[in-house]
Amino acid sequence: MNRAVIIAVSVLAGITLAKLPQWYNQPEPAGNHVVAVSKADTAMNTAIAQAKRSLPVFLAHVLNSSGSMTTPSTIKVAMPTTGGESDIEHIWVMPFRRLPDGTFSGELNNHPSHLGSLAFGDTIRFSQDQISDWALERPDGLVYGDYTTRVLLAPGDGVPNGPKYSTQPVPEDWKE
Repeated sequence: MNRAVIIAVSVLAGITLAKLPQWYNQPEPAGNHVVAVSKADTAMNTAIAQAKRSLPVFLAHVLNSSGSMTTPSTIKVAMPTTGGESDIEHIWVMPFRRLPDGTFSGELNNHPSHLGSLAFGDTIRFSQDQISDWALERPDGLVYGDYTTRVLLAPGDGVPNGPKYSTQPVPEDWKE
């Protein structure tokens, strides 16, 4: 049986609570919902692989030497589920930081579907291998990264007052 993974979808992309765009709907992002995606979904697996490949350059640009965020951004983390139709739930985490031992911690930025007693805003700890996507919104209003959401949004789909995706997922001024 080809079990699905749960993907948290949020048109949040790269903001901090101190810099809420119009399309952020407290207490959680507008457009927040989950989508079951087959583990065999080629487009989604490609998107996750691309996000993971570009993750080191993203982290180099958004974290300082002590592991703290210097740029408003968010990451999606693959967490093992506690039941339901899937064994993995991908969920947005913001803010986040790299800990001295190389692991990460951050706050859940979606309501989990199958993560036991975890809830929106709870702090989790995870490895870099669990990061499946990243996103940020630059001052020009363009959203970068967000590979998995780009796959889920059909061409022409849009969110009123939502993000404006860059044509390339990685900013041109970043060197990979």
